[in-house]
Amino acid sequence: SGKKLIAGGTMSASNNFLVLMFEDPAVFFSEWNLKLMGGQSHKRVESFEEKNSVDGMDIDSKFYSVNIGYRFNSHFKSTFQLSYNDFFYNDFEEYETPEEVESISAGLTGKIDFSNFRFYYQEGFSGDFKYLENISRTDKAEFTKKLEIKLNWQLETFNNQALQFSLLSGNIQNADRRSAMRVGSKSGFRGIPGGGAWANAYYALSTDYQIPL
Repeated sequence: SGKKLIAGGTMSASNNFLVLMFEDPAVFFSEWNLKLMGGQSHKRVESFEEKNSVDGMDIDSKFYSVNIGYRFNSHFKSTFQLSYNDFFYNDFEEYETPEEVESISAGLTGKIDFSNFRFYYQEGFSGDFKYLENISRTDKAEFTKKLEIKLNWQLETFNNQALQFSLLSGNIQNADRRSAMRVGSKSGFRGIPGGGAWANAYYALSTDYQIPL
């Protein structure tokens, strides 16, 4: 039934990532699906103003999550997520070292897909949203609530060429520098180093014209 057990990771001078994942896309051949994940990572993140680093953190983390989803039909599916995270912060240059925090969060994701694969592009409309909020944490900070939305629409012009419109949006409440959203180096945020912009909210609208070669 397409069950997967995956172990993997990446290693570099400043970033390491290890993960173990089990996925069952059709539990007992039903419309329910299950994903279990666990792992640990070490990374350094920096915030930039123009080309200058203005803040940074060195982070060791452990994470575990349970995701239970349901496929309503070929266009709609939703997933409930329960996750645990433990963040430990090491000294990093002259920047302030944050307090360690463990947290449990719960949330809901949804996907809408009215697109069709056309080999060179994905014709039609699709959308994703993710809502996640703390239900427990070990420090005295307020519980965070985060919502992220991604919308995409592509249409053919002529000769397999396509016009694409994308909207990205995110908002987090009660965030501090540890939990701020880190954007950059992905669609809609060209020219920003990976994770180099720390924000409580972001919005990005982009348009691309795709020509197959």
